[in-house]
Amino acid sequence: MQPKELTTRLINASDAIAWKTCRRRAWYDFRQPDAGMAPDPFELLIMEAGMDHEQSVLMGLGDYQTAQDETHTAELIAARTPLIYQPKFQDKELSVVAQPDFLFLEDEGYRAGDAKLARSMKDKPDLRIQLAVYQRVLKTELSTKALLAEGNFEFINEKDLKNSDAFLADMKELATADRPDAHFGASRCNGCPYRQTCVPEFRANGDLGQNYFVDARAIPHLQAAGISTLSDLALANPETLPDVPYFKGEKKSKAVLHAQSVIDGKIIVRSTPTRITGTPIHFDIETNPLAAESSEEVYLWGFLPPPYEPQDFEHLWHDGGAEKRPKCLAAVSWKGSQPKTKIL
Repeated sequence: MQPKELTTRLINASDAIAWKTCRRRAWYDFRQPDAGMAPDPFELLIMEAGMDHEQSVLMGLGDYQTAQDETHTAELIAARTPLIYQPKFQDKELSVVAQPDFLFLEDEGYRAGDAKLARSMKDKPDLRIQLAVYQRVLKTELSTKALLAEGNFEFINEKDLKNSDAFLADMKELATADRPDAHFGASRCNGCPYRQTCVPEFRANGDLGQNYFVDARAIPHLQAAGISTLSDLALANPETLPDVPYFKGEKKSKAVLHAQSVIDGKIIVRSTPTRITGTPIHFDIETNPLAAESSEEVYLWGFLPPPYEPQDFEHLWHDGGAEKRPKCLAAVSWKGSQPKTKIL
């Protein structure tokens, strides 16, 4: 399916999230193809949790006024309103529209603030760029403040501002460029709204990104060495494959075997596993990434004893309760189609 004609919309500060994940996804966002899919249930859950966090932060900030549009935002700023909620900006020079969650009035002027569900922004370069764009739009030296989970907060820095400049420059190029190259990535593609357009293409072309042992950053180097598809990799000799960035040592032999397995549709046994003495019991732990406190992260311990059939599965779970009641443990096992619960 071919994308629609180029839209004339401006860059949105939140485009940084798609751009940092995949430049092609950002390109599609400009073109808005019919191939776009609705968010999956987990993405919707994250969005809902993010909105709940934003409202929780807002309720703790005191009196505020909500901006209706760009003109109203300007009026509230001119009146030196102490706290402005959902201010709206359009910067034609930067080709950007932006809507931080908050504007805080300080002695030096207004500081942008944004509620983020994360506990830390350390490993969130996409969010840091988004917040840096807010500062660029405000044309202020006051660093944007991220209001995080558990009452934490962080500020963006000079590196984030430089990265935001690179983001804005590249987005302007993407607005008029041909569709950029991209490679398959399981986590990246599975959550992309345009996956039904790109993924079949990646599979048909034997994209190297489908190989578990090939880092996307190594693909251009492998292509330069004549290895462009999974078929090429399956026919390669690991000992003569060149060392390239992110593709060295044992990775080469593993990648070749994986490619051969995919191409031939066969399971390749690299070594015979050592048998475990005694009776193995499968054990798994499930955590809640949205838990408010680290002590509430683990909510389920799963056990699968012999003979390892679905009806043999048992688990322990706990629920701290909305008011942080003492943990309640229950042992649950399935008898037939109904769970049987015993409170401990």
